[in-house]
Amino acid sequence: MNDRARGWWVFLLATLTGALWFGAGTEAAFGLMKHRRWDWVEMVARGVPWAVAMVGVQWVVRALVRPGERRARAELAELRRTGKLPSNADPAELHAFLQEERGRMRTGGWILLLASAALAALVAVAAATVNDNSPTVWAVAFLSALLGVAEFRWQRWELARTDGLLRELSGVSR
Repeated sequence: MNDRARGWWVFLLATLTGALWFGAGTEAAFGLMKHRRWDWVEMVARGVPWAVAMVGVQWVVRALVRPGERRARAELAELRRTGKLPSNADPAELHAFLQEERGRMRTGGWILLLASAALAALVAVAAATVNDNSPTVWAVAFLSALLGVAEFRWQRWELARTDGLLRELSGVSR
């Protein structure tokens, strides 16, 4: 899969997950506080705009990169695409960039997993208490947990891939 297609899949997954997290989380919380049944329209109305806005914020944050980060990302994309380090690349700088990214990946996966588990638990409580064990609300709880596990596994795959690149770069920079 090329980087552009991968970027769209990541965007789609982030948007859907964000919509589910925010929409389901707020709907479950409001349902529990107000003792009312699940409102699917409200869930979508709150979740989708929030998710799209958060993905937009992520894109803005990525656009406001530190000096050298854009170059490191381009070199990393070239390395992943061709399997070869660009001739003008500095392996030491790329190694330092990947080390920093690795730290974010290690903690980010666990944070996503814990947040997904908390959301799934909140929705499950709402399903059991104010929604008469509605199968569709239980499905939202299950989907929340499943997405958390899928994102965690994806983060672990990215971490392993980054570790491989770090080993490869360690050999090049010597």
